[in-house]
Amino acid sequence: MGKKKVSIFSVLLFIVALLGLGTGVYSLYNYQQLVGQVESPKPLTRAFVDTSYSMLDTVWVKIDFDVLDYDVSGDFNLTTDRFICPTGGYYLISVMLTFSDMQDGETIRVGVFSE
Repeated sequence: MGKKKVSIFSVLLFIVALLGLGTGVYSLYNYQQLVGQVESPKPLTRAFVDTSYSMLDTVWVKIDFDVLDYDVSGDFNLTTDRFICPTGGYYLISVMLTFSDMQDGETIRVGVFSE
């Protein structure tokens, strides 16, 4: 049998393959390091009212939430209807209201209070 010639292309291809393998092993190592780290859950809560309310004019009404759909980090107290922010930061609070007997010209105000 004759000698096989090794082209520069095949040598470069072999080096690139080794580099790719090294990168893959390094990435796997980093992934395993990250898996060992436990991040505390982000606050995520959904509480709502499953009953009807009668509202009086010019009076603020504190909503009594009766359903806690989920509370990932346990920061909402269904008894006191309070959400305690576990960390500083920005929080998104969304509200949806449905009214059945609105008269023309009436206005509705919704407030979120903090202590």
